[in-house]
Amino acid sequence: LVKEIYKKADVKSWIRTNYPDVMKGSEIDFRLLREKVFTAPVVKEEIEALIYARLPEAFREAYVQLGQPAFVIYDVPLLFEKNLDRMVDM
Repeated sequence: LVKEIYKKADVKSWIRTNYPDVMKGSEIDFRLLREKVFTAPVVKEEIEALIYARLPEAFREAYVQLGQPAFVIYDVPLLFEKNLDRMVDM
């Protein structure tokens, strides 16, 4: 889901505005973005905020696209830290 979030125009636009040096044309250079994230705590916080703010909607979209299955397993490293645990029951 995170990869899908990074493909969204508003996310690319935000990254282009805030970190233009990690853009290669219209695409994000993830190698450069990772370098920034892992060397600058402020960048890490901003990128996490950008992505995790969009995850609830991505969860809902994926659930619908999957045909609203009886259960879904999400692997979310910061589930509790980002308060996304409210979206799941187990």
